[in-house]
Amino acid sequence: MMTYAGIDLHATNSVVVVLNDADRVLYQKRLRNDLPLIRTALEPYRTTVQGVAVESTYNPGFRSKRYRPKTTFKNTLIVNALGCQF
Repeated sequence: MMTYAGIDLHATNSVVVVLNDADRVLYQKRLRNDLPLIRTALEPYRTTVQGVAVESTYNPGFRSKRYRPKTTFKNTLIVNALGCQF
């Protein structure tokens, strides 16, 4: 089974969601912005996650310094919804 993770980053917390390839929500929780906590929440899905999208318009420095270098997940993208085309 393939899974996909999304993180909606806010100033003090993030909403973390993991979906399977049938769009079924496997995990959804609001967590404080603590990278070890978020990584622990995603750990059970590490072998199946095909990609992680981190959406945020908050604090670009926080996004690039905290999330990108330390991720253990392949295909991690920083996404700004205003720049996406659907």
